Amino acid sequence: MRGRALALAGLLAACGAEPGPRSPDADALAAGERALAAGALDDAQAQFTRVAETTVDPEARAMALYRLATVARQRGDAAGADTLFGAVATGPTEERAALAAYQQAMDAIDRGEATGGEALRALVDRFPDSAAADKAVKFLATHGNLPEELVELVDWLDGVSRRHQRFTVADNALWWAAFLRARGLADLAGARADLRRLVETFPDSPLADDALWALAGLHARQGQWAEAEAACQALVDLRNEASLLVGSYRSPLLDDAALQIGALRYHGRRDPKAAVWAYQAFLADFPTSTLRDDAWLALAHAQIAAGDVAAGRASLQALLREQPESRHGAEAKALLAAESPRPWPMDAARLAPPPLAEAP
Repeated sequence: MRGRALALAGLLAACGAEPGPRSPDADALAAGERALAAGALDDAQAQFTRVAETTVDPEARAMALYRLATVARQRGDAAGADTLFGAVATGPTEERAALAAYQQAMDAIDRGEATGGEALRALVDRFPDSAAADKAVKFLATHGNLPEELVELVDWLDGVSRRHQRFTVADNALWWAAFLRARGLADLAGARADLRRLVETFPDSPLADDALWALAGLHARQGQWAEAEAACQALVDLRNEASLLVGSYRSPLLDDAALQIGALRYHGRRDPKAAVWAYQAFLADFPTSTLRDDAWLALAHAQIAAGDVAAGRASLQALLREQPESRHGAEAKALLAAESPRPWPMDAARLAPPPLAEAP
């Protein structure tokens, strides 16, 4: 306990301490960045060259060479840029090397060279834990794939997800495999399988929410209402559990998924009483949601459809009382003024979002 207290005291002291002097490398790199941003290529080149030739820090040298490649590219010196990116790509600093390899591959693609795509695939296998690998997977999945190429690409993405399961690129590969199956191959069952595997294998992935939301959309597209609702509920449960573990984390899809449960029951299952319970649960569980006026209006329609017009009127009044400036104000007032208010038709077309959108 005493050791932990001493460590905390040391951390607090370090946080409050004055920053030490910056190294000459850092000053020169910062000066080069300012010159590059201002379009002063000669000054930028001089600063980066100085660091590249004098530093003993591998990371500083890699950064300087990377920026020199950027300068060469801006000067229109494609061969020089390729040589410099190549020097960084074979260097010891992995994240910078991955970015340089990515730039090399993209430059090759811009020149119309078939080797660019092959270089991106090689990058993914060489640097599976890098941001560049994630970018490479996305580019390969979203650019210029002929129909006859999609099956092979999906198989490759599936292989990436299995070969590199311990690394960040694996969940991205599964997401894009599902995307291509749904959007390019019309293989909705395969897309659902990929999305389920993503959630089951990588529950902590930033893509897990999107995978469950997409899974709900795919099920709804095929009229599988119970499965769509289960996917929405899984998203809510997953994020409620995460919020207990990490505190303030909140998925931007949490409110949407909880509200969608009511919509699936109303428009999909055509069960307004079950929809009422879902909307009431939403209003109880999400006291600060920006979707509360949507929930109040939907609850009112479900109550009216279920035959409880008085409860529907009470919900409309609650909407106007809680959010007098709501975009639903005019509809709520019209329903309140009607002698026999008519609820929304139960229309499954309202539940047909794109089955799988491009990546978040």
